[in-house]
Amino acid sequence: MEEVRTTIKIAGRQYPVLLTESEAIHSKSIEAEINNKVSEMKSQYADFDSQDCLALLLLNAKMDFLSSTNSSNDEETLELINDIESILT
Repeated sequence: MEEVRTTIKIAGRQYPVLLTESEAIHSKSIEAEINNKVSEMKSQYADFDSQDCLALLLLNAKMDFLSSTNSSNDEETLELINDIESILT
């Protein structure tokens, strides 16, 4: 499978990433979803910076994955976690 180089912007920072074609299809919507959730969290918790928000979002995603009983939700949550981890590393 061919890999695609792109840049993802999360919480004001740009991250160059190398994605598979299937990951690249979802990357912009995941980027938007993460940025929306960071913005929501920042408005709820004035003392949180972007790093705090990202850490809590990753923790929440992992907790959702562990507590999920629906296998299709497990796959979607795992895909989101993997996408977030690949963007942050």
